[in-house]
Order: sequence, then C-alpha cells, then structure tokens
Amino acid sequence: MSFRFRSSHQNVPQAVANFGIGTLAARVYAVLSYVTSLVLLFGAAVLTSTHAREAFIFVFLPGVLLAVLSRFIWTGSRSAMILAFAVSVALELMVVDNARESWGLFLALPVLFGMLAAVGLSAASPRTAAGAQPRVADEVYAAVVYFAGLFAVFMAPFNHSRNFGLPGVALYALLLGLVVGALSVFIWRGSIWAMVAAFALSLAHWIALANINPMLWGSVPNLAAPAVSGVLTAVCIALAVRANLRAKTAPVSFVSASE
Repeated sequence: MSFRFRSSHQNVPQAVANFGIGTLAARVYAVLSYVTSLVLLFGAAVLTSTHAREAFIFVFLPGVLLAVLSRFIWTGSRSAMILAFAVSVALELMVVDNARESWGLFLALPVLFGMLAAVGLSAASPRTAAGAQPRVADEVYAAVVYFAGLFAVFMAPFNHSRNFGLPGVALYALLLGLVVGALSVFIWRGSIWAMVAAFALSLAHWIALANINPMLWGSVPNLAAPAVSGVLTAVCIALAVRANLRAKTAPVSFVSASE
C-alpha cells in the first residue's frame, strides 16, 4: 500500500485559460509601461530647457522606474505590476498638485495600469500553479525600499546644499544607500527583522531632517517614507503570522493508491 498527496482541486482548463489571459495582460502592461517611460524621459529632457527645468526630476525618476519595472512585468511579476500602478498614481497626484487644469490628461494612465494590474493579479501564475505562494507584499516592500535608497542618494546633494546649506553632510546618503540596499535583499526573502529595521531607519531619517529644518515636520513628501514603510511592515508581518497559523492548522490529507 502506497500513499500520494492529493492534488489541489483546481480546474485545469480554467487555470490554463487564466494563465493565458494573465500572460497577455502582462505583455500589454509591460509594453505600455515601457512606452510611458520613453514619453516621460523625453518630457524630462524637454523640461530642462524651459523655465520649469527644476521639475524635470519628478518626470525623470518615474520614467526610469517604469523602464525598469517593465522588464519584470513582462515576466509576470505581480509586485512589479503593483509598483508600476503606484508610480502612475503618484504621477497623477503630482499633476493634480501642480497643474490642476491638466489633471485629466494623465488620468487614463492609472486607470489603464490599474485594470491591467487587476487582470494580472487575478490570473493564475506558474508559481502559484506549482504550489509556491508568491510573497507579493514582501516583494513590493523590498522594491519600495530599494528604490527609496536610490532616491535618497540622488536627492541628498540637492536637499543639503539648497535647503540646509550643508553640502558635505550629504555624503551620509552613500552609506544610507548601501544599508537600505542590503535590507531590501532580506526583505525580499521575508525577513521580519529587516522590515522593522527599514521602518526604523526611515523614521530616524525623517526625524533627523526635520530637526535640521523644522518645516519638514509637516511635510507630506518627507512623512511619506516612514508612513509607507510602517504600513508595509505591518501588512507583511500580519501576512507572515497568518501564513504560519495556516501552516500549523492545515490538515494533511492522503489518498491511497494501489501499486
């Protein structure tokens, strides 16, 4: 008498159909993200020759992010789909904040990205079909921390020389970028301690800058880093705890099979 594990009660034709739809959505999403990145990079270059040249960075960085994320979206990465949608929402919010009369021009971008992300997230992926549950929240958090470190390093010379008058102090951002980059690797692997450390680091960074310039205490962009980090840390810990509880309580079923 031998035993074998019971396979998941999944409708195979339906899973194949969902995977086909998900793959198509990922391909379209990736192409759209890449085309959008090209338009943004071109627009950033145009801004450098206008009176609004200081705003080019807010167009340049989203363009770079979408160009990088499009590669992972093409392969079906759910975390990349979520991050690209978040970038499109951030772009729309920046337009609303700086040019309210033009908010409708970019509204189609988060709408399309959101629809494609929803299709990609709802469709079955090869990793799920194989039985390995993707840690989407961990991957999103890791990517956010990784890009936040790059952004901090890039913006430090501007912030400390123009706003604080301390250009030499900006060198600390190099060490910050190394630490944050290392933490993102452990967060990707689901390490809770790295998530807590990233949140503590973002909170300490915000407090340090606010002590230099008290106006930053109420600055939404500067408060966004610890706020987002805190929310993602709480979500990832909650999901990890729930997964552990399910693993301990889930019964293992066997089906006898004749030799």
